[in-house]
Amino acid sequence: MHQNQSEYVSAHAVQEYGSAPIVSSRSFVATWLFALFLGGVGADRFYLGRTGTATAKLLTLGGFGVWTLVDLVLVLANRQTDALGLPVRGYGRHKVPAFVVTGVVVVLNFVAAAVAGVIFFVAALHASATPAPGSAHAESALVSPPVPTHGPMGQFTTVATQTVTGFGSDRVTTLELDGLPAVVTFRCDDCTGSTVLRANGLDGALVDANGPYLGEHLIDIFDGSVTDEFEVTAAGNWSLTVRDLSDITAWDGRVEGRGDAVLYLDTEGTEVALTNGGEGRFVVWGFGAELTEVPVETTGKFSGTVKLTTPGYVQIISDGDWAVDPAPVPQAGVVSLSAANLRD
Repeated sequence: MHQNQSEYVSAHAVQEYGSAPIVSSRSFVATWLFALFLGGVGADRFYLGRTGTATAKLLTLGGFGVWTLVDLVLVLANRQTDALGLPVRGYGRHKVPAFVVTGVVVVLNFVAAAVAGVIFFVAALHASATPAPGSAHAESALVSPPVPTHGPMGQFTTVATQTVTGFGSDRVTTLELDGLPAVVTFRCDDCTGSTVLRANGLDGALVDANGPYLGEHLIDIFDGSVTDEFEVTAAGNWSLTVRDLSDITAWDGRVEGRGDAVLYLDTEGTEVALTNGGEGRFVVWGFGAELTEVPVETTGKFSGTVKLTTPGYVQIISDGDWAVDPAPVPQAGVVSLSAANLRD
């Protein structure tokens, strides 16, 4: 009995130390592929039977990427085990191709991310340089005399033409006015709902409309008004342009238009004939005298002759068609200032 027991123990010892290491039934290749391509949802750990940590990995989207990277490194280093703690099989035969393919995939991901970043950057530059749809204004073919560079509002020849485009509500702080009088053109062809433009100077709300809008406004014409920020409230693509007052066309005779507009009437006189076909607010400001004139401030349709000193700048606020006819100039010719003739 003693001899048989000794032989049994000896035979058992040879079997324990002479056989191959015990490995998992799970494949290294499958585990690696799951970790590489579906590690973010825990597919590698589900495959290994580690459902608890696999579920946690799934719910955190791979631990926000960190867990996914760690598991991939563990698999490539042959440190990952199945639910029984056994290493995956086939590591020795497939580790070199796995390293190569992983390196290629990582490089391709970096290249794709770089290309996408360049495309996004170029698209952003293109969008910032492209006016909003419909913002290209037609130039008037009428040749008019130059606007004086001095007047009741002092000298105004130094504001550079500047345009900002955008989408939706925003604050604009990049326009440089330096407190000088200027004209603002705001356009939003596809706006819906409330469309508002406010300046942080003394002018306050320049635009308060519903839906699409195109119009011009004088800004910083009063002493002490310094605008360095515009607030846009809009649901659509818009463009905001500031120009020097000397860029406004001078008109000698009857002018017709629609919506908010800035004119320079070059005819000498003290009266003008006004008509308005809009249903909303109708206001006319004149800047040809020492003091600002407001000959009309009403609501709805209007027709009549009012006191207005010219030559000088005129601001019109209207939501409809209007006409200005400096008296006593006869209506020898009609100049149209429809929305299509507003300049950028």
